[in-house]
This record gives sequence, structure tokens and C-alpha cells, in this order.
Amino acid sequence: MWWEPPHFLLLPFLFPMVSPLLFSDSYPDVCDPRSLPNPLTLRLDRLIVLINGCSEAHLPLLHSLAASYAVQPLVVAVLILWGNTSTPAPALSTLASDGSSFASLNARFLPRAAIQTRVVVVYDDDIEVDVRMLAFAFSVWGSREGASFAGLFARSHDLDMECRWIYAMHHDRYSIVLTKFMILSTDYLRRYSYLGRLSEARQLVDRERNCEDILMNFVAAKESGVGPVLVADGLHQLPLVRSHPCDPRPGLMTILLKDRAPDHRTQIILGYFGIW
Repeated sequence: MWWEPPHFLLLPFLFPMVSPLLFSDSYPDVCDPRSLPNPLTLRLDRLIVLINGCSEAHLPLLHSLAASYAVQPLVVAVLILWGNTSTPAPALSTLASDGSSFASLNARFLPRAAIQTRVVVVYDDDIEVDVRMLAFAFSVWGSREGASFAGLFARSHDLDMECRWIYAMHHDRYSIVLTKFMILSTDYLRRYSYLGRLSEARQLVDRERNCEDILMNFVAAKESGVGPVLVADGLHQLPLVRSHPCDPRPGLMTILLKDRAPDHRTQIILGYFGIW
């Protein structure tokens, strides 16, 4: 059954006298490189946190984490991308929206005029990473010159007997890190969003409603020539099994912190990206 992809609303968190109120541009402006700040003027010593929110049950944690991050000297601002359009307005009363919406999973990687740093943290709302781990991960990323990006969640892939890509259990190696928590250069947001040769790949992500994290790994690895850095564990994950709030298909479940069973979407996307 065909279904519409989630729309992403950019919701700046409100912190009086803590961080500036940041509003997103309209979608055409966001996609226009001319609307973005000069890369040479971006700060390298601080970062912006981009949180991808979906679950209303996680709003209390989201408030707490955003408030904790916003007062950290390392963090310039916290931007929340809310992807659950069924959330009632009262539940989001402490967040402000400019009304922008994006019907694409690729929207989480859009470069925005509000991003004034050379480094961003891409973060899902179903994990809890304390500020010490955030600072440590940023330090690890900065110390690994040339590293494409750093993350806390890794996945390993292999070929099955029919030469199809699958998730595999390898405790001594990994092939990608997930966008659940990822520190990366703002430059990769631009490349992911603007490179013409990625047009079909981005369309595939939209069509399959999946695997934008895999595409970002391919983009960063191809551009940098090196793989991502896995930072040591030390975080809290919210319930391991839950209905995915951004996918209206009935019965769809997400297994968190466990290898996903191979499905046709992952196999198709890995196979396609592998020859890109």
C-alpha cells in the first residue's frame, strides 16, 4: 500500500537568554547555495546540534536534552526537525515553528542558513547522550585528521550466499556508523544535498523511505577517502521496540540497538550505492 512520507518541521527550541531563536528558510531558499553563509566564516571550535524528532513519548527527554545542550559553551544552538505531523499542537507548545515542511528523509541533511559552524551533530530523539559524551565525541572527531565523521552506533555488512547485501554481526569491524548520533562536517551536508550525481540516489532514498544514513556514509567516504570513526559506548537508548511514529503503515516496528533483519530496501539501496 502506497503511503506518503513524513514531513519535517523545523522547530527551534526556545531558551530565553541562552541561544538565539533560529528559524529555517523556506524550502527553496534552503536548497539555494546562495542563501548559505560563506564556508570560510563558519566556526570550527563549536557545533550546532540537529535533532530529528518523531515520538511524542520522547518529548520530555527531548526538552531536557535540548536544554542541557543549549547551555554548553561547545554548542551554538539546538535545531529540532520534527517529523511527526500527527502530533497535536499543544504537545509542541514549548517549541516554535516557522511552518516549513519537507516531505523527504533527505531533509535532515539540508544545509541551512542557520548553521553557522563547520561541524554539526545529527541526532535522533530515541537516544540520550550526555554532554560529556558529546564533548568527548567532538574531541575524538577533531583529533582524527581526515576522518569523514564520528558516531556512536555502528553497523557491519556482508554478502549472503546469494551475493545480496545484509546486516552482519562482526564484533571486530564495522562498515558504517548510523545517523542516530553522528558528528560531521557541514561540508558533507552541502555535498549530500547539492551534488548532481547524487540526484538518483536521493530519489531512491525518498522512494524507499529508508537508508539516508547509508547514503551519507557513502558520500562522506567517497569525498574523504576514509571511513568513519566509532566512538566508545556510553549512552542510554529508549525502549528497544516501539512503533515507528513517522511511518503510518500499521504494524511497522523498529528494533533499536539490534541488527535489523535484511529487507529488500536495504539490499537494493546498498547494491545501488555500491556501484555509485
